[in-house]
Amino acid sequence: MVEGRALAVGVIGSQAGIDRLKGRAEGKVRLEAVRTPYGSVDVLRGLVGGAPFAGVAKAIAAPAPPHRMPHRATYWALKKSGCARVLTTSVVTSLDERLRLGDLFVPHDFLDFTGWSPTYFEGGPEGVHNAEMDAPFCRGLSRELVSLARSFGLRVLEEGTVATVPGPQHPSAAECARLAQAGARAVSFSAAAEAKLARELGICLVAAGVTVRGALDEKAWRPGPEAGEGKEPSQAELLRAFAEGREPPPRAEAASAGPRGRRHMQGEKGGARPREAEALKAKLKDVDLRLEEAAAAFVPQAAAMAPCRNCPKGEGPHGL
Repeated sequence: MVEGRALAVGVIGSQAGIDRLKGRAEGKVRLEAVRTPYGSVDVLRGLVGGAPFAGVAKAIAAPAPPHRMPHRATYWALKKSGCARVLTTSVVTSLDERLRLGDLFVPHDFLDFTGWSPTYFEGGPEGVHNAEMDAPFCRGLSRELVSLARSFGLRVLEEGTVATVPGPQHPSAAECARLAQAGARAVSFSAAAEAKLARELGICLVAAGVTVRGALDEKAWRPGPEAGEGKEPSQAELLRAFAEGREPPPRAEAASAGPRGRRHMQGEKGGARPREAEALKAKLKDVDLRLEEAAAAFVPQAAAMAPCRNCPKGEGPHGL
């Protein structure tokens, strides 16, 4: 950790989100190239609400797929920049009918189906470290973020498990069924990797996933007595509901509408689809802006919180 600096709050997000955070900063901001054993990371440093922050974009120059992000370099750079608390934002696929397109999901646990586990301790001089993962996401930071997000008008589903899959492909219907049966509410490409690395470095982490895809849009796969009793609302129906500001139709309405009614819901010859796509685009843009506002408000709140007593603190590798 860099000596002589106040503890900063880390924010990991899209390039656009970090740019907007820069626009909200007070006074001068600076972009520092922080060198790590895993590559150099550009860290944006400044003040928001009187509190120092360190922002890292997940894809700075050439966009990288989420499952290949240099997470070890990112978290090392944030720790080296003085961050003890980090907010990471991403996108998720919903496995829960309560988690709709545009909703924010703040998990408290993860399931890792990637088949690999990134670590800073790979033997040799660093030795081996078995990090405690009982509570991978900080409950205190999560409660603070949920409260702020709702105050900015975001619909939030808190608690629950996020499943991490290798990517870059989205999970199939059968995989969604398996993940839902395992207890997952959403699917991510990076949540587990980020939580593990943060824990090894002793960083308190909160994750926020914007729902951009719903497994409910696929064929009925959900287990239980309701499976097959009716048709789940299609993505077209959900998007139309978003555009009109109303609740999506229940299965019974979609199932009983008849062929003509279903054609009307889905749009004659696809005529409604461009409008629905534009409605979704506008909704997600609005959600992104509100999340950025919540992130900016989160920085001073997180910085002012008392030291966390719940998250086990990793020692971190030598030389950090």
